[in-house]
Amino acid sequence: MENNQEKKFLPMQNKQEKHNAKQSIVEDKDLQINVSIDDIKDLKQGTIIVKEELQQSHTSDTTLLHAKKNVVDFFKMDKETEEKKSNNNCEATIIIKKIDLEEDVVYHMSEIGIENLSLYGIHSNRRNKKQIDNKLKSCEIVGVQVPIIITNADIAIEAGYKLDNFLTGNQISTPEEAVNSNVTVEGHNRVWAYLEAVEKAKRNPHYSTFDLPFIYKKYPNAESFRKAYRNMNLYNVPTKTKEFANDILATTKQPVLIEYKNKIMDGLTAKAAGYATIGREIVKRDMENIFNGKIPSEICDPEILTITGPIYHAVMQAFSSEKKAKPIVKGTPIWTYNAKKFSTSENKKHESDKLVRLYSSIGSRECSKLMDAKAKDGRTKEQIVHDILEKRYITL
Repeated sequence: MENNQEKKFLPMQNKQEKHNAKQSIVEDKDLQINVSIDDIKDLKQGTIIVKEELQQSHTSDTTLLHAKKNVVDFFKMDKETEEKKSNNNCEATIIIKKIDLEEDVVYHMSEIGIENLSLYGIHSNRRNKKQIDNKLKSCEIVGVQVPIIITNADIAIEAGYKLDNFLTGNQISTPEEAVNSNVTVEGHNRVWAYLEAVEKAKRNPHYSTFDLPFIYKKYPNAESFRKAYRNMNLYNVPTKTKEFANDILATTKQPVLIEYKNKIMDGLTAKAAGYATIGREIVKRDMENIFNGKIPSEICDPEILTITGPIYHAVMQAFSSEKKAKPIVKGTPIWTYNAKKFSTSENKKHESDKLVRLYSSIGSRECSKLMDAKAKDGRTKEQIVHDILEKRYITL
């Protein structure tokens, strides 16, 4: 832990310290990036300008750009520096420190500093404001009881994931961009809660920020990381099926799941989106099977989209001009009716065509009945919706 603390960045508070920084000893493992003064103008006071000339450059343009975007704490230029920049157009060197982390050690973010970890989160991971707010409240009362887990960012990229920097929002997707960076394996929302606490402390001098303990774990290869990451979330109750689908789509292109996700983005509930896409609800067990290489037949065959797709568009078109349409299409009653017809039909294509005709022929009066349907006399809303649709269906 002491070694890590010694490597912590210390803010340069005045011009004399900035001048003395030119004499700083730079270790070979530090990443030195040459940038123009233009790149650092007007940024916040920080720690990392160490020279006014290029020391060395063994990095790609992509890594250079990544370094420029990821460093948050720059010093704010004063008038003297601005004048020097105008006269000499000098250059400065950014050093991104590599902090050597060991396994089986509990580190503390309050000591290391999150800005010194170059910490990323997996892009497909959920960022749920309500969960983050609840996590913040809990941590403010009892602190963070379980350390988060981080690892090298490049292994996550090799596993197929895109990463977002927690501090800057900058996204990276190549190993070259992940030099000296880390990624959360577990504890995504705890990081966001911690950052919320840091912001609260800036606004309120009497607010005390809780610590964020973390441990470092090294994975032998991308596959072992992917398996660990997925299984950590698979048995975490708050994680929803649609979020597992996001994870799968982060590393593979699965046409059926893409359509499932698109329907959710259109406003359908996850359950309704499953019925509208494959004729049944897509559940957590389906995700587990996909993780284990056993893709369910309805999901692995994109041909099903040629059957369910036209019906989906016909339904959405039928209610597109109705202001009250959203509740009827976002819920399950209409989609379970279609699924029921599929399950009893031997000719799926023929059934698809008939259902398209059904929704294309629905009039405004029937639309109103469907949208106003409610449970009544011991019958559910779904049963009433099915009855309305069936009366029109049998006339086709």
